[in-house]
Amino acid sequence: MVRRVWRCLSVILLFSATPASAQGLPPVEFGIALGQLLQVGPYNEFSIGSDRRAGDLRVTFPFSPRFSLEGLITVSGESFGAFAGTEGLYIAQVKQRLQGTARSGFHAFVTYGAAGHFEHFRQKEADVVSPDGQLLHLKKQSFGHIDAPMWTVVGGGVQQTLARHLAIRLDAQLVTILFLPVAARLSAGVSIPLGRYPGPRPANLMGFPRAPRALPFDTLRASRACRGRR
Repeated sequence: MVRRVWRCLSVILLFSATPASAQGLPPVEFGIALGQLLQVGPYNEFSIGSDRRAGDLRVTFPFSPRFSLEGLITVSGESFGAFAGTEGLYIAQVKQRLQGTARSGFHAFVTYGAAGHFEHFRQKEADVVSPDGQLLHLKKQSFGHIDAPMWTVVGGGVQQTLARHLAIRLDAQLVTILFLPVAARLSAGVSIPLGRYPGPRPANLMGFPRAPRALPFDTLRASRACRGRR
């Protein structure tokens, strides 16, 4: 009896140590992209930043074969004279794979979540001439603020695996507040997995026979071990 319990515990521990890809989960991803925010609708009082191009940084944590939790930040900057500024969005969203579209490393998805806006401005110490011809001395200072995540984002996109360690991803989202459209966010970039993407083995160019790939565990042998059979 003790030996049978030990066998069952060994099988459970072996399964828990199996990599996420072997359990059917996509890998954790890190993403970089170039995006742009386009103001839409007549709701200027709900502005969520400028329409300058921005760099995007993203991390994706899958928690099931279909659903992942994503954190994303966009950053853009500008400078004019003695002033310089940085602004962007921070987004927390769910990525839902559309399993019916999955084929050969390709899949489509939808995203939905919440977004907030942040900005930071810096002013250098300088002497400037005002429009009326007066000389003004500007002191060095900085200021900024971070909005609460009061905007909602909903959209979708596609991703195509190019190699075991690289995929290309395209996104399009609508930013709304109180169901009113405020802006559209577009981005194109790459995804880099922590580990590698599942896929076919590389071609055997030399023609040498390959050793069979070892599976994480043999389900039939494991069930027989738990029942005390050989």
